[in-house]
Amino acid sequence: MMNKIFEKTLFIPEKNKNAAYVFLFIITVLFLVAGYIFSIVKHNQYLSNAWDLGIYNQYVYKFSHFKKPVATVYARFSEQGVFFLSDHVTLLLPFESMLYWLMGKNVLLYLQIVYIILGAFGLYKLIKLETESEYLSVLAYFLVLSHYSVFATLDFDYHTNVIGSMLVPWILYFIKIQNLKMFLFTLFLSLLSKEDASLILVCLAIYLLIDRWNFKYAYILLICSIVYSIFAFKLLSYFSLFENKQLSNWRYNHISSTFSGFLLELINNPGKYLSMMFNTPEKEMKLKYFLYTGGFVAFLKPKYLLPVLPNFILFNLSDTWGTWGNMGHYNIFFSVWIPYILILFINRLKYVYIKVMLGVLFIYLNIYFLRENYSTCWTRFDKILYTDYYHQRFNIREIKEMLSMIPANASVSASNHLIPHLAFRDKCYFFPEVNDADYIALIENDCINRYYYFSGTTECYINIRNIMQNDNYKIIFNKNHVLLLKNKNK
Repeated sequence: MMNKIFEKTLFIPEKNKNAAYVFLFIITVLFLVAGYIFSIVKHNQYLSNAWDLGIYNQYVYKFSHFKKPVATVYARFSEQGVFFLSDHVTLLLPFESMLYWLMGKNVLLYLQIVYIILGAFGLYKLIKLETESEYLSVLAYFLVLSHYSVFATLDFDYHTNVIGSMLVPWILYFIKIQNLKMFLFTLFLSLLSKEDASLILVCLAIYLLIDRWNFKYAYILLICSIVYSIFAFKLLSYFSLFENKQLSNWRYNHISSTFSGFLLELINNPGKYLSMMFNTPEKEMKLKYFLYTGGFVAFLKPKYLLPVLPNFILFNLSDTWGTWGNMGHYNIFFSVWIPYILILFINRLKYVYIKVMLGVLFIYLNIYFLRENYSTCWTRFDKILYTDYYHQRFNIREIKEMLSMIPANASVSASNHLIPHLAFRDKCYFFPEVNDADYIALIENDCINRYYYFSGTTECYINIRNIMQNDNYKIIFNKNHVLLLKNKNK
């Protein structure tokens, strides 16, 4: 009886496509508003970071102007800057950079929002194909766009692993409909996004083989991902050695200094490293969020664990605290994989009313953990509901006035939060690196109020005081804790 009632009163009639599109439109608009607030509003208040947005913005400038793609923001590693393949193999970036001429300086932040929506829509299409249910398809779309990892990512600038993760639903979709050209297209876009995307795709291919998907496509996925993984990491290793720069993304020296040694350690001591994956509060919290938002399904069917294994291994075993928990962009793949396996689980249930009730439950859990999750600077989602979020700087007018005094072609050394705005030039250095800077732009009170790379509050103030006393520079702007110094010799 209850099953028939739910079949008749299901909030999205299965045969009414227009109703589904209305829900998709509403969800998309709400996400665009929230995404814009989390990403663009924050950036416009000079709160985005030199690492990574400032670095990527300088690469965008170099590629779009057909200059050698060297990031001088990395000057602490190399005086001449660092070539873009020395840190990450992000071969899509040169093509994305051309959109700078169309979308302006915020191009990467806008693209990141677009990628997430495309990933959610890809999952909508995939679920609709597999379940023939508008209700479950729209539910999947909502679960992606309200996932805690999505907003943790948006809150921390721009990251290329978003692209690779959001293309996974499309890869699966094109395998299902056996569209070889579009499958290969999305596969190579995903691989080109970042070197570690290949590791996820290798595990995804193994899952497809176990789950008896189309063997032809699964083997193509497996072989291409393995080959590209070897190529990308060889390329990364070569340029890192060429630049005489240690790999910044190698965080496993406590286990082994080489990738092969790392793998051998995992194979020889699986119990030791399994326990290490969950031996801190941050790692336990990560597992909790994973399970409660739908990841428990992966433990009911262990084959679903395969694609997320690279995440737990690479990030939970690293020596960097920031990768362990739910902050930042590291868990973005969860936002498409968890809803996918959850919906497949719900679809197998017999009674419609149970499907609807579970859908409502996981909508609640998604929103609950979205609100509970900490983003950067230990803030939560609800911050956007308060006016203080939109007025975090008391000296924005002075910052804008100061920035307007810096010529577009001048070399600059700047504070962390100014670099993403000043990176669109040949030379931009991360203060206290000065080198041959024509100007030095600083926000003095950021030493206290904002996280500052490489130094604590005292050291930050000492660096600022020292440069103010430097005979080579004169202060030409000093208002409300905003400073601009000019090189006397230029």
